[in-house]
Amino acid sequence: MCRCGVVAEVPVAVCLPRSADSIVALLAVMRAGGVYVPLAPEWPADRTAYVLDEIAARIVITRDLPADPGRVHLDPRPTPSDDPEPVPRLHPDQAAYIIYTSGSTGTPKGITVQHRSFSQLFRHVRQMADGISRSNVAHTTEMTFDPSLEQFLWLVAGHTLHVVPEDVRRDPEALVGLVRRAAIDALNVTPSHLGMLIEAGLLEGDRVPGTVLVGGEAVSAALWRTLRERATDTRFFNLYGPTEGTVDATCHDLSAPVDVPVIGAPLPHVRVRVLDAHLQPVPVGVAGEIYLGGLGLARGYVNRPGLTAQRFIADPYSSTPGSRLYRTGDRARWRPDGTLEYLGRTDDQIKLRGFRIEPGEIEATLTQHPTVKEAAVTVAADNNGAARLIALVALAPRAMHSSSPGSGQNAQVEDWNAVFETTHIDAADGELTFNIKGWNDSLTGAPIPAEHMREWVDTTVGRLLDRPAKRVLEIGCGTGLLMWRLLPYVTEYTGTDFSRPAVEWLRDGLRRRPAHQARLHHREATDFTGVDAASADLVVINSVVQYFPDRDYLDAVLDRAVDAAADQGRIFVGDVRNLALAPQFYARQALAHADPGVSAQNVARTARAFEHRDSELLISPEYFTALAARSPRVTGVEILPRRGQHRNEMSLYRYDVVLHVGDLPAAPEVEVVTWGEQVYDLGALSARLDHGGPDALLVRGVANDRLTRDNELLEAPVRTVAVDPEDLWALADSTPYRVCVSWAAADPMRWTFCWSGRTPTTTARCLSPTVHPRHRPG
Repeated sequence: MCRCGVVAEVPVAVCLPRSADSIVALLAVMRAGGVYVPLAPEWPADRTAYVLDEIAARIVITRDLPADPGRVHLDPRPTPSDDPEPVPRLHPDQAAYIIYTSGSTGTPKGITVQHRSFSQLFRHVRQMADGISRSNVAHTTEMTFDPSLEQFLWLVAGHTLHVVPEDVRRDPEALVGLVRRAAIDALNVTPSHLGMLIEAGLLEGDRVPGTVLVGGEAVSAALWRTLRERATDTRFFNLYGPTEGTVDATCHDLSAPVDVPVIGAPLPHVRVRVLDAHLQPVPVGVAGEIYLGGLGLARGYVNRPGLTAQRFIADPYSSTPGSRLYRTGDRARWRPDGTLEYLGRTDDQIKLRGFRIEPGEIEATLTQHPTVKEAAVTVAADNNGAARLIALVALAPRAMHSSSPGSGQNAQVEDWNAVFETTHIDAADGELTFNIKGWNDSLTGAPIPAEHMREWVDTTVGRLLDRPAKRVLEIGCGTGLLMWRLLPYVTEYTGTDFSRPAVEWLRDGLRRRPAHQARLHHREATDFTGVDAASADLVVINSVVQYFPDRDYLDAVLDRAVDAAADQGRIFVGDVRNLALAPQFYARQALAHADPGVSAQNVARTARAFEHRDSELLISPEYFTALAARSPRVTGVEILPRRGQHRNEMSLYRYDVVLHVGDLPAAPEVEVVTWGEQVYDLGALSARLDHGGPDALLVRGVANDRLTRDNELLEAPVRTVAVDPEDLWALADSTPYRVCVSWAAADPMRWTFCWSGRTPTTTARCLSPTVHPRHRPG
């Protein structure tokens, strides 16, 4: 470092993956007198470039950035010199490091910390480790996160530092295993991370860490109780402090008898003042804002004197010249026992898994996208109670309807076209009317059994022929699985597909088995060239929409389909992947690929990986029910579970949609009852229908028996009798009623079904979102 020209106040950027080299680089930079600036190799290129430009970095220690005269690459390592380098003398006021945190304006801000403050943190580490002999300490924190420097100081204090590999750091079970194998005595984690480690068994068995430091975000009441109960075997310290306060400002030892989460008392070198909006001290028990003072304060923000002056103010209560206070933006109150109770933020800043996040930075980045008009970012809990960032966006009007060459839509359509052209070319050796080559199970990756596919075709065709339709338009006809079954019943059939080999293969089939009423076209789904308005009794879009690039593309296809449908016609959108069941689908997919005895955490991680890799379009049923409001010609919407006895991804996680165009018959008077209350099982339902039932009976909240296993996986057991819709259809065959099962309810784990006269349009009218049936006592 010295030979590279590193001297006091010279920033040295370190961009290395987690390893012992990261620690070596940190020590080398500081020992040479330079300013340590950690960068993450996984950062976006523009963020890295911004930081390097702002600090005017002349030297970067890296393996991942391109070679440059100012970059020191560790591979190959420089040949050490036999001549000892002079060791520079450091001054307390010299900068030690710069940490970049989130910025509310959309760009990160750097915080410069001096050696004076860093040395005070070192004293604090030695005090926490007082009485602990030479220990094994786990370095578990992101290198760009300032607690990583605190963990480095354990090494300086004479302990052994184990730099936890990235893949192990992110895997709770793997990290717990490392803690046991390496006999780790101390580690520093966020409360969220600690909760996952405890679930993975961190505090179980004979070998548990003696010291656990917790910081970076607020500790929940539930975790606090758990830690208090285990404080006899392990010393837990709850740490609080912003980067501007050099990592830690207060500390609480959980062995002390405090039953509510507190952030403790100030460290010896820190002054904490809780002030009101007029900078007046608030009494004990009254909420105010935390202001930090003392020797732990950072110098300020890099190249931002205005922000530094705004956040670092003169201390009105100190007689020492130059004393400052840092305005944290955190709310707290003093307790009678002298500890601080953290109450949250005074602004929108978020602490999540130890990272300080400005929602404004994310919102500013989102709104730079041409399709986003407005954005809002918040924190919400997922199904497991873990906090996650959620972004809500309002799209710019029609922003995503671009179809210019090279657009994102066209690129994805072309990608799918390449896939299907290969599939259809290879499929030429299949059976003419039942070519299922390329139909693979997404859950397992194996080919779907032929008997499952025959059932899928049979039930689909059954729905299409539920009402007479002489003129049929099929968008995405593929290898003709539906076409060959429909031709005997229609006078006109037009099929389109964007795979030229598929269309040519079907044309060859029609030459061998002529059908004068069939016409085939090679075209994209949005291309309705030659299709007259109101010319089709039935428009079929089956098992196709998952390959559309986005919702706007689907909008365009459906708008044209509505125009093409005749009055009293239908649009059948089949085999739609249900977005509302995405968590269940990915969990089942992960289980299908899991080894026996795998943990729930590993299954959850695999499920998330499958979700991230999934490029198909999933649609919630609510999208289709809203079409009635968007398109005046759509007068009825049916959301139907797939029919079939076989349990597979189609019957479990997909649904069919029937859009009715033109006027429907008036809805009969409907009696509405709730499953588990007025009707509790199929026997009671059959009895009700046998004894002079109503004109129409609508039953809500019927538990979905097909997803019973998914409910068990998600620990959400159903408390009423669950029903397979096939049992409902079987029951209908023994009554004078027709049954229609709807999946349009907000809860995908439950059905709604309607029993009415034998006319299909009457049943559809009962379940249409445009109908509000009258309630009668059940």
